[in-house]
Amino acid sequence: MNTINLGHIASLRREGRLEEAWALLAPTLRSAGAEALELAGLIAAERGQLALGVRLMERATTLDASRAILWVNLSALRAESGDASGAASAAEAATRLAPTEVGAWVNLGSARCALRDFGRALEAYGRAEQLAPADVQVQIDLAAAEFACGEIGRCAKRLQAVVKTVPGEARAFSLLLLALHHATNDPIGLAQIHRQFFAYVGGRADRPARTTLPRRPGERIRLGLVSADFFRHSVWYFLGPLLDGLPGLGFDLVCFHTDTHKDEVTQIWRGKVCEFIDLAGLPPAQQAAQVRSANLDILLSLGGHTTAAMPTLFAEPLAPVQGSFLGYPGPLGFPTMDVWLADGAVSPPAETWPYPESPLRLTSSYFCYRPGISPEIGVVPEAPDHVVFGSFNTLGKVSAVTVRLWSDVLRRCENSTLILKADAVRSPTRERLQAEFQQLGIGAERITWLDWSATREEHLACYRMVDIALDTFPYNGATTTCEALWMGVPVVSLSGKVPASRMGRSILRAAGLEEWVTDEASRFVELACELARNFRSVRQERGALRGLVSASALCAESRYCSEFSQLLRGALAAVN
Repeated sequence: MNTINLGHIASLRREGRLEEAWALLAPTLRSAGAEALELAGLIAAERGQLALGVRLMERATTLDASRAILWVNLSALRAESGDASGAASAAEAATRLAPTEVGAWVNLGSARCALRDFGRALEAYGRAEQLAPADVQVQIDLAAAEFACGEIGRCAKRLQAVVKTVPGEARAFSLLLLALHHATNDPIGLAQIHRQFFAYVGGRADRPARTTLPRRPGERIRLGLVSADFFRHSVWYFLGPLLDGLPGLGFDLVCFHTDTHKDEVTQIWRGKVCEFIDLAGLPPAQQAAQVRSANLDILLSLGGHTTAAMPTLFAEPLAPVQGSFLGYPGPLGFPTMDVWLADGAVSPPAETWPYPESPLRLTSSYFCYRPGISPEIGVVPEAPDHVVFGSFNTLGKVSAVTVRLWSDVLRRCENSTLILKADAVRSPTRERLQAEFQQLGIGAERITWLDWSATREEHLACYRMVDIALDTFPYNGATTTCEALWMGVPVVSLSGKVPASRMGRSILRAAGLEEWVTDEASRFVELACELARNFRSVRQERGALRGLVSASALCAESRYCSEFSQLLRGALAAVN
């Protein structure tokens, strides 16, 4: 190993010449020392051999357990491989060896978030902030942890400070926009700040003309889909119908995956689309080049400003038609965007439209739900002799307005209780919300908290404990609303002025249940109480509710795909 120049190999790695670096290093690994193994582990991971990279880094820590940076790197590689517990263990070792190492605390916070141990995650990130208060990335990571556990106000305030003082931090601005959907019912203000993002990231407002080729009758359309969620994510239950239906309607699907996470659903996508291209980790210019070289007719963002969705890709023209759909609760607001796939509930035709892109409205709902599984419907044997309300939405959606609404319902319905199920119950948010309910006269004994479920079957089974689901505001539930209906649980929803606050109406209208949605807070309470007075009948009618939903437009896949394809063809015809 003495004949190997590690400095030269490290230089090759920095230059991106990974194969040359690996060719020099690999033959020496059997007898390599900790430093060489560390470098080899990093190079292996960057070459796509993540499991090998983890093993090499583990060997390095065995040979030299006293170097904190080895544990920091091991934590990062384990996290990338999906081993959150192992990542946390390695990061904890690093913090013990080097309590002032910022990266160790950041990795520990990230691993604890992945383990849904949000209270301790915030503690770790807080320690990183104390050590490096001016580090912008630490501030963004801390804000992301606050968002994940439901502290939307703290998250937004932190991100506003970053965006105000630091140029070009697209990740911070995107997360801020997503956070604001949880907090505002002001459509004009929301549209305005979306337009500010475009200027903030250097988008070109002059919008150069995009080249379009004349189309022959019957020619297949190349549709690009950009998403970080081509795995078992909640959007999968709405994208499945399009994945199966659009190819038969003349569309060739090209997927651009913007995250590293993959599972069995990723393999389904890979097997059914024409091309599946990984963009994660590539420089922005190379990402854009990959999309442009696909020769697309239409390019859709499925994630908007959600985590790792890469909205900046759409700040330049990459296809004749560009638009967004589904995974983000509103348009991107870019002048380089043409369309937003929506419906008449989230975007009523009579209203003034404050975004540059045009809404393409599906007749019933822009949601088409494919539940995938059909667990047995019923109530738990130990069901109490009183009405049980519930919400399985993320705690970030449980705004102050939502707490007041739900408290009004619980006060009106004597002896009623509330079940809140979320993956952030181990966080300060639970204590904050409990205190807010207490201030409004709802004691802790009336609220049951349920943690994250390991499987979807276990998750859906928890709906058997709920009689009536209460929606959140101003960010309505979507997947949770569909799940509740599928499990035979009525959902009461309050509709507002922004698209996120109208998703409940979109879903319930498509299901033929629009009588359970209202524009008035007082009526929301009345609707919940009317259902509560007949909770025994509600329990008996669960099976009938599933049958109604199954036969409704919410699950009409063929009709949905046909209309979706017609809207896209119309948008493409408009630019040809």
